[in-house]
Amino acid sequence: MTAIRLATILGSCSLLPFVLGACGDGDSGDRAGPQPTTTTAPTQAPEDDAPNTPPATDDEPAIAAVSVAGGTTTLRLSPTAGSVLSAVGVELRPIAPARKTDAGGVRLPIEPGRFSPASRGGKLRHTGGIEFTAAGRSLRATDLVLAPDQGAVTAEVDGRRVKLFAVRGADPETTKDVLRYDELDARLGAGIADELEKQLGGRAPVPDGLPIGRLQVRADVDG
Repeated sequence: MTAIRLATILGSCSLLPFVLGACGDGDSGDRAGPQPTTTTAPTQAPEDDAPNTPPATDDEPAIAAVSVAGGTTTLRLSPTAGSVLSAVGVELRPIAPARKTDAGGVRLPIEPGRFSPASRGGKLRHTGGIEFTAAGRSLRATDLVLAPDQGAVTAEVDGRRVKLFAVRGADPETTKDVLRYDELDARLGAGIADELEKQLGGRAPVPDGLPIGRLQVRADVDG
């Protein structure tokens, strides 16, 4: 893929309204601008054993921790992301036991454990992972950890824990049996686009901060 062809793709308002922000209103901080010429490593993610948030105050009521018995988190690709990835020859594949959905997304199993939605230490860990492939090369992201209160999905990439996706969305809904996040917007984390280009041989440039799609979380609550 040549730089000229990619620039033409990314410059199309009809194709990438979310990437360039040129066809509608939005926060200018989310608009993709010219990419730096230097390659930067993915942002180092916070350690998994980061301390929990201090006890809630009257202004910040606590949400009780729950015991998660399993469940799934599904990444649903946006039409924008699907078009961009297809145009530059990048494919997303599940790493078992994750599975590919009928719509081309990835569904990852949630590991059992305790989870506190209101805590900055609250995390949902997943088995399997996501593999980005292009021209016979691949970049593997495994051990995905969703930390909703930190707005991040981190993963092990090339021996480092990095911020794979930046996420944002509504608070979870809980019942006796299920904890769920219906729609969490996900964008590629800072530096991941450069890592993809480096690992995939420079043949598949992807915009940094690309709106990759939405995450749908369904965690089974035990008791």
